[in-house]
Parts: sequence; structure tokens; C-alpha cells
Amino acid sequence: TIDRVIVGLKEQDLNGGYESRVLDARDCLPLPELVELTRRADFVISPDSAPLHIASATGTKVFAFFGPTSAQTGFGPLNQNGYVVDSFALNGRRLDCQPCSKHGGNVCPLAHHKCLTGLDPDAVASHVLRLLSVPGTLER
Repeated sequence: TIDRVIVGLKEQDLNGGYESRVLDARDCLPLPELVELTRRADFVISPDSAPLHIASATGTKVFAFFGPTSAQTGFGPLNQNGYVVDSFALNGRRLDCQPCSKHGGNVCPLAHHKCLTGLDPDAVASHVLRLLSVPGTLER
């Protein structure tokens, strides 16, 4: 159950690496348990997908990746606890091809997917850590 998952996470050594404190719940939680886990989380990092919207609905802090889609099309975080992680947030500019569609897709029309591959992991980590260091960011 969700309580066992959460207790297991809390019992792990919090002085270890991030791997000991991150739960990858892909394909292993029924929707009601995913909602509850999300509600209890300090924050969620998610692409433009269901976990983003669950976090937004539960008031959980969410860092949402946008590439072929855009938060400005109405699918972004719907509360003040949501932060967009995209080319504009990291580099101060959007790509000319972004967004390529309202709902995105698995195939880049220009065959490069720079909207996602251009998001440098170190820049993403710095952006998220900077936002988490702002007083009140993790308060609920």
C-alpha cells in the first residue's frame, strides 16, 4: 500500500545520495495511490503528463518540463506551486519551433527535438535547486 511505500522511503538513509530519496513510481502504482503519494510529496518533477496535473490539483510543488508543448496553451501547472522548466526558463528564449503543437507528439517535425535535448541537465538541476532554496518554496 501507499503507506508502506512512504514508510520505506522515510526509513532510508537520508544522508545517502538522491537515489535513496527518490521514488520512481512508473508503472507500479494504481491511480488513487499515485494521487496520495503525490499529495504527500514535498515536490514532483514531471514532464507534461498526468503527474504534473495530479501535483497541480493536490497543491504539491511541481517542476514541469515542457518541450514540444507549452505551458501557455493551458496545460501548465494551475496553481502558484508550479514551476515551468523549459527553454525559456533555462535560457531566456524559446526555440522558433516551440511549441510544435498543442499536444506534442513522439516525432519532432524538424527531426531534432532540441526543445528537450537542449535542456542541459546541470542547468535543470541548478534551476530546480535555486527555486527550492527560495524561502517558502517547500512550505504548504
